[in-house]
Parts: sequence; structure tokens; C-alpha cells
Amino acid sequence: MTDFLLEPSPKPAAAEGKAFQQEVAGQIRRSPAHELPKVLSDLGGAISLDFFNLLTALQRAAKGAARDPQAEHMARELLSTMTRRLVGTEEGPRGNPVPRLAWLARAAWAAARLAHEPKLRDSALELLSEVERTAVRVLTAPDGKVEPRDAAQLLWAMATWHVACPSLLQSMSPQLRRQRSEAWAPQDTSNLLWALGRLGGDADVVEALVSAAADQAMQMEVQGLCAALTACAQRFRGSISPEHKRPKGLEILIQTASDRVEKEALQQDSAGKPPRSQATGRWRPAELVQVLWALAALGVEAPPAAEALRRQGWETLPARDLSLVAWSFAATSTMDPRDLAAIAKAATPKIQDFDAQGLSNLCWALGCAKVADRALFKEVGKTVQLGGRGAYSAQQMANICWSYATQAFLHRRLFEEAASFAHASPESFRSEELSALVWSTATLALPWEGLAKVVRKALPSASAREGANLAWACAVLGEHREDVLQKTANLLQADGESAQELHLGQWYLAYMAYSLETSPGEGPSFPAAWVERCRVAAQRRATTQGAASSRLHSSVSEEVRRCLRSEPVVDELVVEQCLAVDIALPSRRLAIEVDGPVHFARDVESEALSLLGPSWLKRRLLAHLGWQVVSVEWRDWDRLDRAARRSFVVPWLQRVRALTT
Repeated sequence: MTDFLLEPSPKPAAAEGKAFQQEVAGQIRRSPAHELPKVLSDLGGAISLDFFNLLTALQRAAKGAARDPQAEHMARELLSTMTRRLVGTEEGPRGNPVPRLAWLARAAWAAARLAHEPKLRDSALELLSEVERTAVRVLTAPDGKVEPRDAAQLLWAMATWHVACPSLLQSMSPQLRRQRSEAWAPQDTSNLLWALGRLGGDADVVEALVSAAADQAMQMEVQGLCAALTACAQRFRGSISPEHKRPKGLEILIQTASDRVEKEALQQDSAGKPPRSQATGRWRPAELVQVLWALAALGVEAPPAAEALRRQGWETLPARDLSLVAWSFAATSTMDPRDLAAIAKAATPKIQDFDAQGLSNLCWALGCAKVADRALFKEVGKTVQLGGRGAYSAQQMANICWSYATQAFLHRRLFEEAASFAHASPESFRSEELSALVWSTATLALPWEGLAKVVRKALPSASAREGANLAWACAVLGEHREDVLQKTANLLQADGESAQELHLGQWYLAYMAYSLETSPGEGPSFPAAWVERCRVAAQRRATTQGAASSRLHSSVSEEVRRCLRSEPVVDELVVEQCLAVDIALPSRRLAIEVDGPVHFARDVESEALSLLGPSWLKRRLLAHLGWQVVSVEWRDWDRLDRAARRSFVVPWLQRVRALTT
């Protein structure tokens, strides 16, 4: 099947004349969009148009929709002809005028719009690149001058398609710095800010634009205000700290945006219609999500935006917005579990609509909030496992696996895919991602062939936290490594007093496992003071974690005491000053572990339970120290009456007595 071709009519002899081009201009402007392809064909095609009519036709094509072969062919012809005219390889009927920046801005706008059509994208981006080169020549000429509207339109077009334009930015920045912000219309300010947020740009220009946006925020259209906020979030995200405060203009912009959401969005009726006094447009869910995300990226909460979205219902949001809202809640620690549970429920039937980053953000947020929605994680695991390593980046895969581990959820095929990815392409992962993946695997007590290769890749650039996670995970999985212990000890010692107790405790457990499970005399020696510091940290954590006694624990302890009236029974005994045992019979070196649901990982597909890594490591260490470990699971205990519970306890007490006498 051949492509549809628009056959141009013979070029009229009068095409060179001014009168003809004026007549053409009228026809182009008056013709309905669907008739424009025929009009151009009758006129002789794009080649018969002078520069100004070509530009007008290009804009008309961009405002219409290239949904049929004729319109698509016409748009491609217009794009290619304009590119050739700018390059200079084709001359129009009245010659090629020296381009002005205003004309180039209009051409760039049209090309950016048409690039949304997949079949026109290559031609449109080619024109955008040529517009950028031509604009640089215009700006560097002695009389080169840029107006705010033209600068905004040009840079908006480049930023929309991430067209690298450092020369254009360099040429334009001096003029933008000299302009007074009062000369910028609110729409131009927001477009310029949005574009520079994507493209980068001169810091002084950005600061001036932020100040202008702060002054104009009350007059900006809703979309423009959101674009300005998004740009500021992209520009200043990660750079705000106690030492580096937000610019004053940014503080004002944030406050004004929050006030407008509260006064405008929360006053809209159920159909989203704004009050009569509001002339800046209505707040749609997409704009509210933008505000929520932008403020979260800047470290600011946005309760009015969250409330406005809550009123509309989380189930009304598309997949992308659900992931952004979830990320925003988690990033600012404003996590109402009820909201995130509702978001998880709304997201489950839409899982196929999430892109890789959206799925990663959603899982990360639910992991931070400890919202365990098995139905959602079952669908996520299926989706990621089917997509495989080609569909997800290393960071996305690590974040998703981390979220499973924090929820004690297991999806074996997902973790097998992640391990295969890390083993085959360790260079794709940063040390942070590898340590998170190894920690997640160990938390769920999953075996990992080839773990040593992954650990070797992660270790050289690991931080103290990452090293501690690697050391602990290696201990859980039985992969004892001297280099991990030594490197992590060096990193933690370098942190001095700022080293976290959690990481010191992790190191000590890894050191204990290495000492107990490798041959005597093997491995590095560590200063006694250092080992003692880590032991004390592990002891404090063991004591704190074992402080609370559950109903299940109390019930088992009472039954054991009834069976052993005269023998001492100790609750929450800390063995070797770092291993907390639920119920202990010290004289028999018997440890009774009372295992509630939090001790187990749940397979999201089969719902089978398996012991988590921390419990698995503790029991191995206790066994090496000469303790017998007995497990009492809640699901077994809860279905027994008192007589049955006694029958349950007595046999293993008698067995232990026989072994110890």
C-alpha cells in the first residue's frame, strides 16, 4: 500500500507577484482547517508561498490536527520547506528575508506543536534545530534584539522537546538580564521560568524571573502559576538546606500559590466551576497535583491542594497523578495512611497505565508509609517481572524491591529478575541501589547466587549506611566477607560520633556472624574499643526492640511457667548482650521465639509465609552460641484451647530436658 501523496497544481505564473501573495494570505486565513490542504494544493504547494505566507500556513497547520493523510502530508511539506528556507537551500517566490526573532519564535511554536504527531516528529525537530541555529545568528548580529514574548516562545518550544540549545541561552541571557521584569507579561514569565527549569540557564536570569513570578502570581492563569512552580521545583530541588535558604521571591511565590489554592480551588463547585470573581481559570486535578508535587520537591507541605484532591476522590486521578501525589505525601512526611491506602486501592486497577518511574514512585511512597496492600503489590510484581530489566532502570528496580521488603511482601519472580539484572549489569547500578537491593533480598531471606560479584561492585563507593546494610545482608545470607567488614568499619569510624546506632549495631551482628561461622583465626582483627562501641549499640537496639510484650507472648510465657513451676523462666532475655530472646530458660539454654505475623514475609502470589531475614540470622547465631531455639507461631497457638496448648508445650520441654540431663 503506497502512502497518500498530495499532488500540487502547476505553479501559477503570477506567483512571484506581491498581489498574488496578498491574495494567498487571505485564502490561508479564511479557509477552514480541513480545507487547507486543498487550498495549498491549488496554489501550487508550499513552494509557491513566500516566507510570510509559509509561516502563516505552518501556524494554521499547528493549530489544526494532522489526523488524515492530506493534512499530515501538508504539514510535513510546510515543515520541510521552512527548514530549507532557513538553511538557504531554497529561495521563496519573493526571496528569503533576513529572519527576525519574532518570526523564528512563531515557527518554533508551530514545530513544537506539530512534533506531538509521531509521523511529523522528525521533520518538526529538524526545523526546531534549524530555528535555534538561525536565532543564534540573529542574536549575535549588531542589531540583534529579543523581546520577552519571543524569548518565552522560543525557549518554550526548545524545552518542550528537550532540544539542547546552550548557544541560544548564552546569546539570549545578556539581554534578558538587562530587561526590567515589569516588561514581562505573566504568561511570558511562567513560560520562561518553565523553559529554563528544563534547559538550565543563567542564575541571574532565573532569580529575576522568580522575583517577577512572585509579583505576578495573583494575576497568572492557573496553568501559568503551576508552570512557574514546577520550574522552581526543578531548579531549586535538592539545593535548599539550613545553610542555603530559599530566595525571597520563591518564598513569596510558594505562599501565594498556597493561598490561591485555598481561596480558589476549595471554593470551586463540584463540577470544578470557579467563583465568578475568579478570572484566572479553574483548578483542575492536574494543576492541583502539580502544586502538590512542586511544593513537596521544595520541602513544603500543601494541605489545601491535598484537601481539594481528596474532595474530588483519589479514584478520579489517572495513574501518573496518583504516583505524583503518593510521592509528594511521602517526600514531605505528611502521610495519612488512610489517604495512601485509598490511593493504593485506586491505583490497583490502573497498574498497566503506570510508566516505570510512576510505578517506582508509587511503591516507594507506600513503602515509606508502611501501607501494605497485597492486591496492589501482586499486580506490581506481575507487571515488573513481565517488563523485565529492559523496561526498568536500576534505580527503579531497586526502589520497587525495597518497597516489597519494607512491607514484608515477597514476589519470587520479581526478585529473581532483579538479581539477574544486578548480576548481569552491575555497572548499571550505583552503590546505593545495589546495597538497597541486597538489603531487600536479605530482609526477605532469599538466596542469591552471584551475590559476591554484586557486593564487590557496590563496596568501593559505598557510604557508611550502605556499607552497614551490605555487611548485615551478607551475614544474613551467609556470604561472610572480610573486605565488607573492614571497609564498613573504616567508613563508620570516619563518621565519628555522627555514626548512627543502627549501622553500628548492624556491623556488630555481621562481625559476630563472621566470628561464629568462619574458621577460628581467619579474618581481620579490630580494635577492642571499636568492637565494644558497636556491641553497646547492638545491645541498646536489642533492649529497645524487646521492650514491648504482646498478648501472644504473654499467653505462651504463662503456659511455659505453668509447665515448669520451679524452673526460672525469663522474658526478653538479651543473650550475648545483643540477641533478644522472647522467652528463655537459661539453665537449659532454651530460647522460645514467639512468632507473630511481623516475623514473616508473605508471598503476594501464593500467600505462603516464610521467616524474615532478621529472625533467621538471630536463630543461627543463637544456635552457634549453644542455644536450642523453639518457634511458636501465632497461627498454631491461637487455634488451641488451654489443654491443647499444654500438650503443645510439654513435648519440646521434655525433649530439651532429656538433652540437658
